[in-house]
Amino acid sequence: MRSPSASGPFADADSPDALLTGFAAIAAMAMQNATQRAYLPMIPPTTFMTGNVTQASIDAVDLMTRSAEQKAKVRTRFARIALNVVCFAAGCAVAALLYWRVGFWSLALALAIACVAIVLRARA
Repeated sequence: MRSPSASGPFADADSPDALLTGFAAIAAMAMQNATQRAYLPMIPPTTFMTGNVTQASIDAVDLMTRSAEQKAKVRTRFARIALNVVCFAAGCAVAALLYWRVGFWSLALALAIACVAIVLRARA
C-alpha cells in the first residue's frame, strides 16, 4: 500500500513533500502558459478553460439567434474554441481513467510527452 505522503493527499500541507509538489505544479502551469504564448499564439489558450467554455456558449447561442451574415464570423471562432473544449474534456477523461487505474504514476505519461516535446523542439 502506498504511503499517503508519497502521492497525496498530504497529512501536513506545510511538509517538504507537499510544498515541493505544489511548487512543481506551479512551475508546470507557468511552462504551459509560456509555451502557449510563445509558440502557439494562433490557437485558443489551453489554460483559460473557463473563458473558452464561456465564449463557446456565447457563440453557440449566437449561431442559433443571429443573422446569416453575423454567423459567418462566429462560426469560425466557435469551431476553434469548441475543438479546444472537446480536446480538454477528452484529456480530463483520459487522465481520470489513468489515475483510477495506476494512481499517481499516471503523471509519468504527461512527463514523457513533455520530454519528447522538448527534444523535438531542441532538434528543430
